[in-house]
Amino acid sequence: MESEGEGVSLPLIHEHLMMPWNDLRKGHCCGHFLAISDGYYCKICDFFVHKKCVDESTEYIEHPLHSIHTLKLLQSKLEFRCDVCDVRDVMGIVNLCYRCEICDFQVDLYCAKYPP
Repeated sequence: MESEGEGVSLPLIHEHLMMPWNDLRKGHCCGHFLAISDGYYCKICDFFVHKKCVDESTEYIEHPLHSIHTLKLLQSKLEFRCDVCDVRDVMGIVNLCYRCEICDFQVDLYCAKYPP
């Protein structure tokens, strides 16, 4: 995480500089409300991510329900459906997911962290 002037660069999470922010709303990262909502906000895109989700995100993960391939952290620009919990995000609330670039298996950040 790099700080550039007034913004913070989070290249794995978002393409624009983000401002440290405290907001009680769902994060575009996990789609959940957190009791403490310190995070980062992009004014250009109206995009908010929780600090906790950013701190716990890595570029690649191994997931027990898809152990044959590594999953990569990506920003989902289209409708997203988690292959673990089967929740479909048609409103564009969850913009981050881990996806297998070989077979398109995808999992939201919550299911990536807390597999069933």
